[in-house]
Amino acid sequence: MKYYIFEDGEYVMPLDCFKEELIEDDLEEMTLLEMERDIGGEMYCCKKEDFIEKGDCGKWCK
Repeated sequence: MKYYIFEDGEYVMPLDCFKEELIEDDLEEMTLLEMERDIGGEMYCCKKEDFIEKGDCGKWCK
């Protein structure tokens, strides 16, 4: 699954979530950047909804 980041760098979500926000907030457009995969570096955790460092993965998931 591809993830996108809002132009201000605050939100990282799949494209469908951003589409829902467009409808909910009655916005005409928003600028998104596609996240690039960086194996071994900092990652975005969907469970924690934040960026995590290498080695921290798994502490929030069952």
